[in-house]
Amino acid sequence: MELLFGFVLTLTAAVVGVWHVASRDRPLHGPVDDGTLGLPHLQRWSETRPKRRFGRIREALPLIDAGRVLFVAGALVLAIALVVGGLFAWRWISDDGSGDADDIGAIVTLHARANASSDAATRYALLTEAEQAAAAALEAADPDQVATIEAEYLSIRNDLDRMTRMVRIENIQGVGSIPPVPEGVTPQLFQGGGRTYLLADALYEVDVAGGQLIRLLGPGDEVAGAMVGQLLSGTWRGDAPLVVDAERAYSFDQTRGAWDWEALGTLDGQPVTSEVEAVSVFDLNLYMLDRAAGRVLKFTGGDYESEPEDWAPGLATEELTAATDIYVDGNIYVLLPNGSILRFYLSRLDGMLAPKIQPAFDSAAALVPVSNGFYVVNSSDGRIARISSDGQLVQQYSGLDPDVLVEGLQDLVVDENTGIALMLTQDALYTTRLVASDG
Repeated sequence: MELLFGFVLTLTAAVVGVWHVASRDRPLHGPVDDGTLGLPHLQRWSETRPKRRFGRIREALPLIDAGRVLFVAGALVLAIALVVGGLFAWRWISDDGSGDADDIGAIVTLHARANASSDAATRYALLTEAEQAAAAALEAADPDQVATIEAEYLSIRNDLDRMTRMVRIENIQGVGSIPPVPEGVTPQLFQGGGRTYLLADALYEVDVAGGQLIRLLGPGDEVAGAMVGQLLSGTWRGDAPLVVDAERAYSFDQTRGAWDWEALGTLDGQPVTSEVEAVSVFDLNLYMLDRAAGRVLKFTGGDYESEPEDWAPGLATEELTAATDIYVDGNIYVLLPNGSILRFYLSRLDGMLAPKIQPAFDSAAALVPVSNGFYVVNSSDGRIARISSDGQLVQQYSGLDPDVLVEGLQDLVVDENTGIALMLTQDALYTTRLVASDG
């Protein structure tokens, strides 16, 4: 730094010296011969020229030609440029991180504005903006600023979590991988009778303690003289698991300890669908979400072979073509990708549960019934939301770092007594504990 200042001062002194030399009218060829051979010169009054106006001032001024003016002006411009450049360099070299302090101040101000807002949407937007700004500042911060910015970041995130009813999950354990899932099949979990079942390429019982899958039924198996096709969906029916392929429903007969099957009714002589998204059973009636046709089909209990009833003819057809899961308890609940839930009753659309989830769900994949409500799974970021029976958000769950619980989450089952959850992705099983927030 001292060398830089010395260079700037030396250059400035040199320019000033050149200017002084150039400004003096010193003829380099010696005195001019005026014809008097050095003798005193007598000048008559008549020879005296009248003085011009401002003569004394003009005589006092140095005689400088245009070339000298340009030289001096250029030198001054160069000196100024070097001085300004030196000042910028000095500021850059001596930067002590005061800019970080300004960033922290702006983030703190934004955080305070958010907390002072009485409008929920505005507060959420400001908190989200402050969180993003703090995260960016944290990445670019000097080491001595990290602790301060990190504390503000965590404070913002805590406020955001309280507002969105978010609980951060710290402990997630892998249980094991699952077999590859065939194209067109959505892997799913369901439970009943104290046991948990997985539908993937076949139907399995999940032994969590032993970390293994016990195969129960799959394509190519023979059941009472019928060949099992690709299993499309499954659920619990009263006292046993039930799964379906495109033509039959298979259930386990507890008294005989063997599988049995019932033919599924056809429409115009054709299987109702080969793209079953989900099924649910209520009072032995089998309800099937046929997303390809945008409808809910009802197969009457004890007579699945009869032609099924289109249970919601012409109702919310467009929404049903995008639906992802179904649950029946007298009402029929159908899950949409944004986390909303259509509710049908007596072949009519009875309403919609539209929980206020922030950030909004974009890929809701599973509707899991629990007492007084549901768990809803958002696949893209692995969030889990607990919804009350009247559609209010009770709790959200997400991972601690990064903000992903289980990426690509497809389904889960939960033991309400312990809060232990078994979670399913496209290729693996995980377990964690879902606890209620203290707030």
